[in-house]
Amino acid sequence: MATKLGYVAWVVYGFFAAGDRWLNAGLAGVAIMVVVVAIDYRRRAIKLMDCTSLGYFAAETLIVLASGAAFIQRYHFALVWGVFAAVAWLTITVGSPFTLQYTRERMPRELWDDPAFYRMNRRMTEVWAVIFTLGMVLGEITMRYGHRLLLGMIVPMAAMGVGVVFSRLYPRRYAARFSRVGRSTPGAPSQYDRPAGTIRLT
Repeated sequence: MATKLGYVAWVVYGFFAAGDRWLNAGLAGVAIMVVVVAIDYRRRAIKLMDCTSLGYFAAETLIVLASGAAFIQRYHFALVWGVFAAVAWLTITVGSPFTLQYTRERMPRELWDDPAFYRMNRRMTEVWAVIFTLGMVLGEITMRYGHRLLLGMIVPMAAMGVGVVFSRLYPRRYAARFSRVGRSTPGAPSQYDRPAGTIRLT
C-alpha cells in the first residue's frame, strides 16, 4: 500500500504542477508522503526513497513560500531527477544500494548475506541511478531548449518503465543460486525445495 501511495504522491504532484499550482503540488506531496512514511514506520520498514520524496516535497513547499514559484517552475525537472540520482549513487558509494530495502522484504533472510544478493541489488540500483541521471540531464536540456513534454515527461517515464521491468526480471537470473543457498541452510523454509527458477523474487 505504501509503495502505491508513493506513486500517487507524484501523480498528484504532477497534476498540480501541470497547472502551475506549485504550492498545492508541494503541500499535496507532503501530505501523502507523511502518510507513506508513517505506514513504513509502523511496519518498521522506512524506505530511503520515500524519505527522499518527502524531503523534496517539503523543500519545494518552503522554497515556493519563501521566494515564489519561479525557481521551481524553471528547474523542477532537473531538481527532482537530480535529487534521486544523488541519493541512488550515494547508496552505491557507501555500499548499501537502496534496492536492498525492497528485495529484503520479498526474499528470505537466509539470502541477505550471500554476495550474489548484494551484487544483484548493486546492479539494480546502478540501473536506477542511471535512469535518474538521464532524467536530470534531460531536465537540463529542457530548461535550455524546451520540448518539455517529450524530454521532461515522456522519455523519463519510458525509462522508468524500463527500470520497473528490469527490476522484476533481473532477479530471476539468480534463482538457481538462491535455491542452492536455501537448500544448504539448516532449517531453511520448504520453498527452497522447489525446482530452480520457481522462487518468487518479484
